[in-house]
Amino acid sequence: MSPNPETPKLPESDEGDLGRPAHELVELEQEPSANFVPILRRKIYRRTAASQFVNFTWNVPAIVLREMLAMAVELFKGNTRA
Repeated sequence: MSPNPETPKLPESDEGDLGRPAHELVELEQEPSANFVPILRRKIYRRTAASQFVNFTWNVPAIVLREMLAMAVELFKGNTRA
């Protein structure tokens, strides 16, 4: 444990004046490339498609099995009544 148990206090809101940025950070500032948004959009679509594919392959066998069992039960109930 540290000798000073007090936690540092954070500012109440982000709206306060933060001052000028550090000189080193101003030099690193770069504009994003023109195709940044399309690349980002493709990555999001790719992850969404992969997620939907995994969800589909995980759930469809269970749904098919449930439907087949329901059909077998209905066929069995139909044979016992006759």
